[in-house]
Amino acid sequence: MKPDLTNPREKPERVTGVAHLFAAAGYSIGGVRRLWRETAFRHIVVALPLCGLLLYGMDAGVADFLVLLILFSGLIAVEALNTAIECIVDHLAPQWEVFARDAKDLGSLATMCLLFANGVFLGAVILRFYGMRWKKLDEKTDKNRMHYTEMRDDVSGGRTGQRASGSWTEAQCVYC
Repeated sequence: MKPDLTNPREKPERVTGVAHLFAAAGYSIGGVRRLWRETAFRHIVVALPLCGLLLYGMDAGVADFLVLLILFSGLIAVEALNTAIECIVDHLAPQWEVFARDAKDLGSLATMCLLFANGVFLGAVILRFYGMRWKKLDEKTDKNRMHYTEMRDDVSGGRTGQRASGSWTEAQCVYC
């Protein structure tokens, strides 16, 4: 969108005090409105609750949810800065320029780095979750083996490795 250069607007007066807080909030809301027009931002907005549901399904703790919120907030901030860079570059260089390409590529790299950080965090949570499940499965298997060995030893009179003469057989062990 090209600015109207024939009738430039005057710079607004500086706002101070409590009114500055309300003005800053208004500027931030304007930034969110502008950012909403970016497809990447809308993807981030959709991904956040999906990732939250993933963490919930993995029995993640409060700290994991806080880290997710911090990483996504950083991602939104970098996406806003990337969009600001693109707006300025598009204004300064309506034609293709090397500096414009470089500025846009660097902004994209910053966004990709935070996307990577989010992915690494989610991957770590997933690995921790499945690692704990595998560990519990291994512990259960070890307990079953111990129970089987104890039953075998009880029946054989403590002589490990020897077959019992009683009626109990390996097939009767309900834990194996």
